[in-house]
Amino acid sequence: MAAENLATLSSSDALAGTSEATEFGAAIREMRLALNADLATVAASLRIRQVYLQAIEDGRMAESPDGPNPAHLDR
Repeated sequence: MAAENLATLSSSDALAGTSEATEFGAAIREMRLALNADLATVAASLRIRQVYLQAIEDGRMAESPDGPNPAHLDR
């Protein structure tokens, strides 16, 4: 469900503070928990700071280093 919603979003959509961000974060958390993986392990595997991964899971996209709209995704 969240993946379908994510596929319809363009990189110009600001996710910060939206229900889409919350839904996406919840889906990511559910997948991580289904794999019985802790946040630190997934963060290390993805090479992302744990604090940013936690913010994504919590739907707080504005706390990412590039904010809710990373410029490198506008390709």
